[in-house]
Amino acid sequence: MSEKQYGLHALVVEDERICALIMVEVFRMLGISATIAKSAPEALSVLESSRVDLITLDIRIEGDMDGWELAARIRDSGQCYASVPIVAVTTCCFADDFERSSALGIDRHVAKPFHIDQMKKVITQLLDEPTAVKDL
Repeated sequence: MSEKQYGLHALVVEDERICALIMVEVFRMLGISATIAKSAPEALSVLESSRVDLITLDIRIEGDMDGWELAARIRDSGQCYASVPIVAVTTCCFADDFERSSALGIDRHVAKPFHIDQMKKVITQLLDEPTAVKDL
């Protein structure tokens, strides 16, 4: 597999270290660089200072702001990152969780654990650049 990078960058918002590292590795396998934010305030700081093409977030991140609140703040920010695609990658997978995500502007809701092909499909659809992601 080629190690060519495509210039895409993801923000992984995840407070569980192993989950964050797995997500970063999945992005690496897809040719996408990634930054980890362990909290909502850290994620907002990254968004203010960096270009991000895709955000993955855990709904149950620790701290004063959970993933749903973070998604709402991103969407309501009026900043250039307000329209960046958001994927909830979470264990919150009841019907009302999916409905709440949709109502808050989260573009996709992916259950943990996920398969790499599933994540590749989600990323490709959201970025609308099918050639931007390496074939596995």
